[in-house]
Amino acid sequence: MGTKGNFSPGNTQTIDLKVEGGVSPKKFDPFDSRIVKNPTTNFDTLVHLLKAVFGTGILSMPFAFRQSGILLGGLTAIIIGIISTHCAYILVKCAHILYYKVEKTTMSFPEVAEQALSIGPKPLQKYSKIGRYIVEITLFVAYFGTCSVFAVVAAKNYRSVVNWYFYNTESTNIEDGFSLRLMIICLLIPLVMLSWIPDLKNLVPISMIANISMITSVVIIFYWIFCHFASGTYDSSKFVYYPSTFQEFIDKFPKCFSIIIFAMESIGVIMPIENKMKTPKKFIGTFGVLNLGMTGITVMYVVIGVVGYMNNPNSTEDMIVLEISSKEPISHVLKILVGTSVICTCRLLFSVCLEIAENWMENFQAKKSTLIDYTLRTMMMTTCVLLAVAVPAISPFMSLIGAFCFSIQGFILPVILETITVWNFGFGFCKWIAIKNIIIVVVAIFAIFYGSADAIPGIKKAIFEN
Repeated sequence: MGTKGNFSPGNTQTIDLKVEGGVSPKKFDPFDSRIVKNPTTNFDTLVHLLKAVFGTGILSMPFAFRQSGILLGGLTAIIIGIISTHCAYILVKCAHILYYKVEKTTMSFPEVAEQALSIGPKPLQKYSKIGRYIVEITLFVAYFGTCSVFAVVAAKNYRSVVNWYFYNTESTNIEDGFSLRLMIICLLIPLVMLSWIPDLKNLVPISMIANISMITSVVIIFYWIFCHFASGTYDSSKFVYYPSTFQEFIDKFPKCFSIIIFAMESIGVIMPIENKMKTPKKFIGTFGVLNLGMTGITVMYVVIGVVGYMNNPNSTEDMIVLEISSKEPISHVLKILVGTSVICTCRLLFSVCLEIAENWMENFQAKKSTLIDYTLRTMMMTTCVLLAVAVPAISPFMSLIGAFCFSIQGFILPVILETITVWNFGFGFCKWIAIKNIIIVVVAIFAIFYGSADAIPGIKKAIFEN
């Protein structure tokens, strides 16, 4: 899905950079110089990429397809998959170019932004720190919001089981039976305790639980769907392939677009994965790890969107797991698995926010304090849960984060960084790089304005009417 232009790392590093950067690759090779404890092979990296991208958002793909129809939904998912993969590709490509120019062997996303600006066009060089802060803020807001969404998702699944066994109801009204807001509050203590886990090494068991639970859940969902297909309970006459009117397109498509961005966008994990590779050059390229992994993910997301839609084209639930009637015993196992997976994933994503917050805190405290560290973790997770209590709705929350946060972070920032990084190399034949980047920015702006405008009324309804 990525592009392979005439200024790719393989070419630019050996020819252009000797002139423009003043650093000869013969004197410094960032890939040979990279020292990483327990580096990952290409296969290991592919597995890590699949684990990082394949997440809870896939369970909302059928809901997204219902907003646009099978054909338009599938086409939208493929286009977003291509754009997301390409933007991740150019971020890594820019990092590889910058490795040579600033003589570094690894970089985070914020560091790529800072270094690109620091050696970019002279008028922009003084804004290098601001560029870093912008990336950090977008990462923080996106993943903090995602953690809040996941708290709602977990609470909704657990509540469905509690309501069936203790209140004998399948009602989806948030105040019927055991209150959804109260269930979210009940998750505060376990989430805060998980936030106290000190470092990523100790999160390995949590990651394993999340992966096993989600994979098992998806297998059960596919089994349930195909059992329904086999019984002939679906009606193909109810299928919608695309909006029948322009007004319907305007009313529903932004929600589809935003939710798919939320489900598939993963640029925040790309650089950490690349930084651990034994052969980072193999991460990009036509048949590189990134393209192979994201192609598989895109296919999987489209498949579950299509079959989930076909199974129940009239459902109003925003997650496929909530469509399964509580009268079916398998639904309770499935909802507990999904809730557990989401809780564990929430803690893993919280690490991104925590690392950024700790970096900011270093500017204000001379010595790291354990008390301050645990207080920060507790306050951040409590705020995250309180945000979920305030907005106990899944699809509007997902739409806003996807439309606003991930469009800026995953689409706009990478193409800006590519433009700055290749400024002195030119923009290729007929300025195709500039044209391509403008198209991506236009798509992102569409998502930001129309997706956000569609999501905000739903969030207001969740806050005030419920």
